[in-house]
Amino acid sequence: MYRPQRPRYFINGRKSQQPSPSQALGWALGMLRRGRRPGAVHIEVSGQPAPECLQGVLDLLRAIPQLSGRPGEGVAFLELPAQLLSPSTAPFIAGAFPNLARLELALDPKVDASREAARGLALLLGAAPGAEGGGATAAVGGGEEAGGGPNPASLLPRLTALCLAQCHGCERLPPGFGPMLRQASQLRTLEMRMHFGESGSLPEIDTAIFREPLEELASLTQLTALSLYSCAVPLLPVLTGALTRLTSLELSYQHGSVSPAVFAPLQGLQRLEVPCASLEVTGLAEALSSLTRLSVGGFTFADEAAEKPLTRIPRWRLPAGLRELGLGADITAPRVPPEALAGLDLHPGLCLDPNSAQGSFVLHPGRHTAPPVVEDDEEGEEDGFAGTALLPAAEEALCAALSFVRRHGLDRKVNVDVTFEAEVADLLLQPVGGAAGTGPGRPNHGRWLRAVAALGPSHLWLKGINLSYQDVEALRDGMAAVKDLVLEPPCELPLPALPLLAGLPHLDFITLDATPWAEDNLESSELRGQALASIVALSLARPQGRDLQLDLCVDAGVSRERVRAMGVRVRECMRAWGVQPPLIMVNGYSVKPETDAEESDEEQ
Repeated sequence: MYRPQRPRYFINGRKSQQPSPSQALGWALGMLRRGRRPGAVHIEVSGQPAPECLQGVLDLLRAIPQLSGRPGEGVAFLELPAQLLSPSTAPFIAGAFPNLARLELALDPKVDASREAARGLALLLGAAPGAEGGGATAAVGGGEEAGGGPNPASLLPRLTALCLAQCHGCERLPPGFGPMLRQASQLRTLEMRMHFGESGSLPEIDTAIFREPLEELASLTQLTALSLYSCAVPLLPVLTGALTRLTSLELSYQHGSVSPAVFAPLQGLQRLEVPCASLEVTGLAEALSSLTRLSVGGFTFADEAAEKPLTRIPRWRLPAGLRELGLGADITAPRVPPEALAGLDLHPGLCLDPNSAQGSFVLHPGRHTAPPVVEDDEEGEEDGFAGTALLPAAEEALCAALSFVRRHGLDRKVNVDVTFEAEVADLLLQPVGGAAGTGPGRPNHGRWLRAVAALGPSHLWLKGINLSYQDVEALRDGMAAVKDLVLEPPCELPLPALPLLAGLPHLDFITLDATPWAEDNLESSELRGQALASIVALSLARPQGRDLQLDLCVDAGVSRERVRAMGVRVRECMRAWGVQPPLIMVNGYSVKPETDAEESDEEQ
């Protein structure tokens, strides 16, 4: 790797020397002479290449065909800065790597090299003379008017795949590329590392910005494989309606929900990769009947279905010809409604990608809980449910989804996340039912918490849930592997139950919702007193020598100072008793008594 701005030679990421381009060339040729036979070549340059750098690359390309054994014949992939591709360099590239199948061009918007690169690429792909844009005819070496003569012979007849890597802010085919690529009949695969709008819905004015670039891309109707970072959902039909020969489509950073009907025009689509998106299940098997490989972040239901209260688990199926499924493999994969997994039957012969994982679920009010309470005006009586407890079918779906995860080995990440998306922060998912008899903590979330415990998670993330005393007992008794317990605001647990968490042998990090303790009123003051006592009791109950970090989270717009002061008091109490206090943070920032700060200053 040689960069003019930082002339250093790197081997495995470590600086070795500061060679000239001719020295780097000598080392590369030396490796080839000693029998190295690369399958891929990467040439990287930052900015406009200096003359000596360009000369070094040309010398390398000229020398490779002259070496014994012709080491360039095994090279199928070449990464090249667009600045180094032109009509003059194209013959040397073809001569050095005659069997090249894939070319990656790194485009720098600060360097105007796209038209020269387009002219060079026209030679490699055998595009019609002049098709790449104005002035191209002379650059290619004469010829007839643009589009008026036959396509020339391709310098690289095996070159069928092109990747355009471009910096953010230039999301379109580079100048001169569109007309030329339309004439490149041998081109089959195009990868553009670009975002064509956000992946969710866009305002009309923003959609218009990306429509013209997408229509230009959609004119490359010879393509059978296309890969983009993302495309605005309203504009996806621009592509799928025109590129009907596609057998492979990848949208590697597409987020949000996508209907399979968008892909229905692609009757021959065999591979679909949307690893960060949710794919709606309604009509999926019919719209994507030719699929053999699917990678998806998760499955969901269309809005109109998701708004109705869940009364039963809907059954659905994947395309009958699907042979490989990647599910939730990306770190940014979305949370999924539990009924989407609970109602899925994987047919025989379907293999799950070994990187598949699923442990993040979302519950919605009105879908997974009962409708809000309605009042009878005549009699003044309330009817229906409170709307903050799981419906029986929703509880069944969540348990079945967790069982699906365990049965199919999707607990690879050993993380479980259950979120109740309450529209109002005060309306948390309430515990229900419980054991016979009376007493504190009788209502509980015990059934689905036991299903979570069966996965043996090391990280448990809950949001929008009101835990009972009995639930905390279930955590202590059934989740021995938990290291991180995050109760993201809004989330509640009874403070007297907090010391029970000392029974988790590996627990070293807890996040609690401290927002209810932060107000300047009597109720919050009492809660701070209870919290202080419970945190001290938790710390004392833990075996000596086991560190604990406690993060107390307060919502934005609420003062953190009272919670911070409470954390300081906890540490002071622990130090007074000669016990090592836990590391206490408020919204990620550690709190220390003034004595701690003074000692730290003295040590420095």
